[in-house]
Amino acid sequence: MGRVSKQLAALEARGGGRLGGYGGGGAARGGERFPLCSSFKVLVAAAFDR
Repeated sequence: MGRVSKQLAALEARGGGRLGGYGGGGAARGGERFPLCSSFKVLVAAAFDR
């Protein structure tokens, strides 16, 4: 496990969530899908509107 991977794992443990991203030739949780804030807000608003 590399330095960046360890830092991401520590942030995930402290925050109780998952982090993912890609760039610079590398990826963290690159095979997983994460909701984007812009599109996710519509789904949350629709759920609360019911």
